[in-house]
Amino acid sequence: KSCFLCYLLAWLGEHSRLSKPVWILLTLMLSSFVSTFYFKLMYPGFVVGMLLRTNDNLFRWLVRRWYVPAIVFAAMSFFWDKSFWEHSFSMRDTIKGLLVGGVLVTDGLYYDVYRLLIGIVGSLSFIGLFNRVFTGSPATPFARVCSDWGGYTLSIYILQSIILEIGLGFLLKLDGLGFVAFNFVVAPAISFLVLVFCVLIAKQIERSRVAAYLLMGKPLGATRR
Repeated sequence: KSCFLCYLLAWLGEHSRLSKPVWILLTLMLSSFVSTFYFKLMYPGFVVGMLLRTNDNLFRWLVRRWYVPAIVFAAMSFFWDKSFWEHSFSMRDTIKGLLVGGVLVTDGLYYDVYRLLIGIVGSLSFIGLFNRVFTGSPATPFARVCSDWGGYTLSIYILQSIILEIGLGFLLKLDGLGFVAFNFVVAPAISFLVLVFCVLIAKQIERSRVAAYLLMGKPLGATRR
């Protein structure tokens, strides 16, 4: 849902008569008013990805220096806790505070900026690393599996949201685990098992042309056996 909104907003900006820096700035400001589906946090990341895709020099630098955002991501991860999901910055409340009482309302701004930055640097580190490892390398069995599973990202996202957020989120209570045990042992193990399960389900769904079209957006007839 957020990806669709990101594409729509970027498309409107790109097809306007404004220069690229201007329409990017305006759409970023506009996105801050939309809190639906965490869109205000996802659109800036979408813009960074768009700039990375169209700037060869920046992309080559990232591939060579992928460890720079990786170090920042690792450092920021040690300060992450559940409070980042309990506070959120509202541009509308800020403007209302300025207009009505002349007060700048910034509660939650720190948490939103932190979430935004850690998401961007984490994504950049993996994008750079994976391109460094796999681009131009022989097609090993592991690389082929990664490439195959990468074609199911939309399906995996939809299925994992049901399995983790709706299912396991209510069945498993892991609040008592320590930071290291949860983030470096339990969470990766659960993530891998859910990933495998989602791919297996997606492959079964894809056997049906109608189901693949309705649930995954696959063109009718474009199924894999």
